[in-house]
Amino acid sequence: MKKHTAAIFGSIAAAAATVAVTPPAPASATVVNGHIIDVIQGYTAVVRESNSTFNCPANEVMYTRWHSGDENGNTTYICARVFIDNERVLVSTATYAVTVKESKSWYVTPAFPDQAIVGRWHQGDENGNTTYISARMTWRGQEVRLIDRYWTGFGPERYLLGRRPTDHEIMTGREHRGDENGQTATQYATISL
Repeated sequence: MKKHTAAIFGSIAAAAATVAVTPPAPASATVVNGHIIDVIQGYTAVVRESNSTFNCPANEVMYTRWHSGDENGNTTYICARVFIDNERVLVSTATYAVTVKESKSWYVTPAFPDQAIVGRWHQGDENGNTTYISARMTWRGQEVRLIDRYWTGFGPERYLLGRRPTDHEIMTGREHRGDENGQTATQYATISL
């Protein structure tokens, strides 16, 4: 009986050691390609749209954004921290900028290598320019990939209020037509390795 009891306790100890080595995924995380991906809301700011400059803090990327009103209205930006297997993803300080005319804007982050939006600047009204800032992400020295990109449907920007991607996605693009009453679509992508 003692040998049998020792074997059971030995099996339980081995199982407990395995659980301790492999931490469970956080409740909000998702497994993508065998890795636990977690995108956690970070810095949030509300800025006046006209002549605005917004950048996410270090090691955060743009999660989503929305706008209400005209060029004198407010734009809300939500940044996020990205974790893979419970380790923080690093965001490069070297950035890439693209400027587009707001009233006919179409922007997606570069895909070779994949980059995340880390900032957005806007000058004037809908006839002004919008600059998107993007940067590469790495985890344990590996490039982080952005897969399964998709666009939301078009709608007036004020109706995008509160549209949030899932817990493993970030914002990677935006298309806008016209003034504040024009149509806007947002692109999101899944974090992967």
